[in-house]
Amino acid sequence: MFEELIDAIKLHDVRNIKKLLSNPTTKFSDGKEDVLISAVKLSYIEIIKILIKDKRCNPNFRGCKALQLAIRLSRWDICDIIIVGCNLTFILGFLVNEMEYKNFRKTPLFTKITKNFQPFIVSSENDIIALKRRCEEHFECDTYKTLYLHVEYIFDVTIFIKHGFYPDYKGDTLFIEDYIKYKNHPKQKQILDFWNDLPHEPMPFDDLCTCKRWKYIKNREKRALETCESFWISDKPELLYKSKRPVTDMSLFRMNDSLTYKISDIVTENDGIGIIKINGNDHKFIRVTRYAKGMSRGLYYGHNYGEYGGTFYYKEKDSSTLLLYDKERTCKNKFQAMNGMCSAICGRFGEFGTNYLSGKLDLPKDLMMTPSEIKNYVKKHGSVNMKIERYLSELDLFPQEKRYVGKLFGLYAIEDDYDQSIYRTASKEGLCIINFTEMIGSRQLVFEVLDVRERKVSFKNLVFLEN
Repeated sequence: MFEELIDAIKLHDVRNIKKLLSNPTTKFSDGKEDVLISAVKLSYIEIIKILIKDKRCNPNFRGCKALQLAIRLSRWDICDIIIVGCNLTFILGFLVNEMEYKNFRKTPLFTKITKNFQPFIVSSENDIIALKRRCEEHFECDTYKTLYLHVEYIFDVTIFIKHGFYPDYKGDTLFIEDYIKYKNHPKQKQILDFWNDLPHEPMPFDDLCTCKRWKYIKNREKRALETCESFWISDKPELLYKSKRPVTDMSLFRMNDSLTYKISDIVTENDGIGIIKINGNDHKFIRVTRYAKGMSRGLYYGHNYGEYGGTFYYKEKDSSTLLLYDKERTCKNKFQAMNGMCSAICGRFGEFGTNYLSGKLDLPKDLMMTPSEIKNYVKKHGSVNMKIERYLSELDLFPQEKRYVGKLFGLYAIEDDYDQSIYRTASKEGLCIINFTEMIGSRQLVFEVLDVRERKVSFKNLVFLEN
């Protein structure tokens, strides 16, 4: 029925469309393109009117995507039809996250909508629970991963976030964590700016209480696995490794012929590195994890090296996935690997970065420092960057807890220009993997594993453990 309806729309067969719509078994979505969006694409005004009036069309959501498309096409006549009977709160919430919103605001249609627009007002926890229930109900009939909302007032942002609502902020989630953590500190804004890489022009918002754009995410666990950000499941410690990365079964990287063995097949192991018996033979392994986003950042950074290659993993000693290998090399970082494998190429990290990578700086091995320790370091060794200088006189007033300074000191990802040279040289030497034991991550020092074999070969050498 669904296919027939789409065909009827394409043929502009109004009679058949009405016939199909009168059939109660006709469904509007089975994982294929929505019929209303199809009608908007083809600009069939009469058909759009028919569809938008049908109760099964669920205009709250399909109206959002269709309206977005109509705005992009500058078809304000179609927009006018679509908004009839739609839940304007959800539509405005959806569009407020889209580029089209800026153009939409300039039209008389926007004024027409907002006259009767009632944004969400969250005055109590009961309001939050009710709003959450509404969002879940919509997720039952639609497949959107994220629902965008326009919220005019929130009585308590912390409670709102704990219920699964998040500001529509594209930066590091550390900002949101810090906002909650230092909510009542008199230096909250200064602390947020100091520890977070926030844009100054424009700031995303001065205060989360003034943020109007919020989103409700259907599956926080899945989001955590995609982004490798523990923030989304911080209330579920059982889903986190000791490294604070999300626990993953690596199913995304399983192949039809992937190897599965029992923990009892492991012959020996020390700190996530060991030997496993497979078909009577010993194979070296390292326990690893890999996530959907961010694992190939370095390989695609900077200069045009031609054909890219290599696969990055994190070493994770509690992972249930093993990476098999024969020949390996272990280095502290990519800088050391470059000096040991091939002639150095031009880096982009300057004198401070070079001195750190060469081991010449008097910094803690784990790069964890309190604000006062940062202040004393600058006074002793000189300026690191303008941001630290700007807050130097206030650092003693900040909470004196040790925090990771790799990103603050401008050291994060400074070695990424080396990736392809290391990959090509390691491939020529017949290496399988290179271990980087102290790579500068965004949140902590990490143990990274670069597999220089072809991507399919790398995934084929993953072993999935069972009890």
